[in-house]
Amino acid sequence: MKRAGALEKAFQVLQVLAEQPQQPLSLGAIADRLSLHRATCVHILKKLTEMHYAEQVGPRMGYRLGPMAYYLTRKGPYRQDLVAVAEPVMGALAQAVGETVILVTLSHGTRLTLCSVGGSGEVRVDESVMMDANAYVTATGRLLLAHSPRHELETYVAVHGLPGDDWPEARDWPSLVACLAEVRRGEGCLELPRTDVTGVGCVVRDGHRVVAALGLYLPIFRFKGGHRSDILRRMPVAAEEIGAALTRQFGSAAASSSTTSPRPDRRKKEERDEPEA
Repeated sequence: MKRAGALEKAFQVLQVLAEQPQQPLSLGAIADRLSLHRATCVHILKKLTEMHYAEQVGPRMGYRLGPMAYYLTRKGPYRQDLVAVAEPVMGALAQAVGETVILVTLSHGTRLTLCSVGGSGEVRVDESVMMDANAYVTATGRLLLAHSPRHELETYVAVHGLPGDDWPEARDWPSLVACLAEVRRGEGCLELPRTDVTGVGCVVRDGHRVVAALGLYLPIFRFKGGHRSDILRRMPVAAEEIGAALTRQFGSAAASSSTTSPRPDRRKKEERDEPEA
């Protein structure tokens, strides 16, 4: 019988991951399923992860399909579980305030815009899984970095470097850690005005775990008065609605598959989650 080559083995791994695309599988389970040597399976998964065709959910937490697998098909959005429950809430919010609303997540050094809804209420799922490289300059990006565990933050910095001019207060590692700790103290929402555009972000939690961020952006001249107050009132409510719907529909599965950190009490959280300077 002809032995499978490296390419065939890689596709076999992808096929196994695709059977339950949102359910992480352990290295051992994948190797046993395909009768692969563990070292071979490690090598294949490492390469697939580097190329974003697979992703490791977290240390010893298993693997699932990555964003590039969805990009190839161009048929369904990455993290469909999040998008499916978020779309109705995002549509209602976008129509209520007349502004663009987005759903964002962070995956192994990449900020991903999963879905956007225009002020008309039209839903646009980004079939290419829009990869926005710079999380430092957006409210959603800073929120996700702030609520990420240390290994995820280190991965992001390794890929993109320190913020530099994109976040002058966080130019080096100690100041970045301090700035992210300050963001975490903001009760899950962040307002980030820039020269022409203001962004607002709120974390989406499945139970106690941050799985995404809900974002809204608009020209700064419109973000004032009653309109500003309405947006700041509706955003956290919408984020909570998405989290509640996610928990109802998927139970703890989405939470256990996330790479972002849970929300314990304030004091213990900062002791555990804050990266060392």
